[in-house]
Amino acid sequence: MFVGTVGFRRLGVSFSGITLSALALSACGGGDPKPVDAKDWVSDFCDAAKDYQSSSDDLGDAFIDIEFDKKGAKDSVVKVFGKLQKEQDKFQKAADKAGTPDLDSGKEIKKAVGREFKERSDSLKKVVDEIKKLDEGRRFEQKVGEALTAREEGDFRGKLDKLASKRTTKDAQDVIDLIDADSDCSAVLFAP
Repeated sequence: MFVGTVGFRRLGVSFSGITLSALALSACGGGDPKPVDAKDWVSDFCDAAKDYQSSSDDLGDAFIDIEFDKKGAKDSVVKVFGKLQKEQDKFQKAADKAGTPDLDSGKEIKKAVGREFKERSDSLKKVVDEIKKLDEGRRFEQKVGEALTAREEGDFRGKLDKLASKRTTKDAQDVIDLIDADSDCSAVLFAP
């Protein structure tokens, strides 16, 4: 859902691919708050996404600084991903506060956000579980890179496009257009 990549220069991997893990979770929150204007919803949602991206970038820098050839590298990697999960949790809460866009497709959009968060969160958990199983050593850095590149990625844009293609939820296109109008936001939310 998010593109604003935190390029792992060392591994050529993007932290932001994991970003959407956070997004999907937000739509699964508690009660359904009063719908909000779609423009305001996108604005709040984009602000949360950009805040998350900034934190993700910082964690990407911390990841790059890990000395993979040193004892304890695995603990350092797992710690960075633990912090990423906490940032995703913050993003989820902020996205939940954004409410539901006041559109015919508003509830469906919120569900799409929820599915995307769940997919990305499950992907992050799977990557961390894989990394925990790795042995530190000569190929540890390479194996971490392989675990990151093998992760499944969500397709938030595709989920919204699918809604926009249906007669009953075609106004999801309004949300797509509003997100696209903010290049920083679309870089985070619509990244592969």
